[in-house]
Amino acid sequence: MSAERGFKGIDAVRKLQPNWDSYNAPAISPTAIKTAMSLLLVTPLVVPRSNGGIQLEWHQDGLDWEIVINPDGTVEAEGATTPAKSSVTPEPQLSHPQHEGG
Repeated sequence: MSAERGFKGIDAVRKLQPNWDSYNAPAISPTAIKTAMSLLLVTPLVVPRSNGGIQLEWHQDGLDWEIVINPDGTVEAEGATTPAKSSVTPEPQLSHPQHEGG
């Protein structure tokens, strides 16, 4: 998914009015929209894995997500978040290959 496609999707949900699902759902919050837009701009770290796979990592302003692409193409995801700050600002980060245990 390109960032442009993501921004178009965010723009579409931004326009949803209260009760958009006919079950009294609220309008999408401005804070959720701002955070989603900011996250589209954060580029993950790309880390080689010792098993021949790749790991994508996002560690930014309380966001800690890792997606592992195994050599066979299967995908595993793990993440944790803390309350979002007002915005996510990408910062250059250096990475080195991580070694798996065992």
